[in-house]
Amino acid sequence: LSSLMMTTVGATGQKVGLSRATGRGVFNIGPSKGTLSFAPGETDHSNPLRLVYEAPSGSMVGVWTKGYPATVAAGTITAVEVFVKCQSVEQPREVSVAMEIKGDKDVQRISVPLRAGWASTPAAIDWDRVGALREVVFVVAPMGGARKGTVLFDAVF
Repeated sequence: LSSLMMTTVGATGQKVGLSRATGRGVFNIGPSKGTLSFAPGETDHSNPLRLVYEAPSGSMVGVWTKGYPATVAAGTITAVEVFVKCQSVEQPREVSVAMEIKGDKDVQRISVPLRAGWASTPAAIDWDRVGALREVVFVVAPMGGARKGTVLFDAVF
């Protein structure tokens, strides 16, 4: 894990998080709803994104981000660490979360095992598959019926 984490630092020596994206918003698949804001003041994360959602069974809701610095690319960044914070003990059994790195070639999907509090998942980025970065999205899917709640996201490239 520590060797993978060392590779997330960009050429400038600075980590690139979600807050560095110049564009962000909420997407809905089906009759889901969501609102997005920053969640400053988290002890381990400087400025994660907060999604408050309502997702009926069969729908999905999520966050899209784009406009990352040019350093988030093949040859500079080789890995990402994905962070998701559930707000309750029940929430990891109520929703699934995945991060998708979308490029001009294809999509790399990273499933995030959830738990109450912050969960982290390190992953190597397959730039040969992804191509040039277009956007990074977090997908929230309800399990076992309609769900509503709040989840926080962060990622460090």
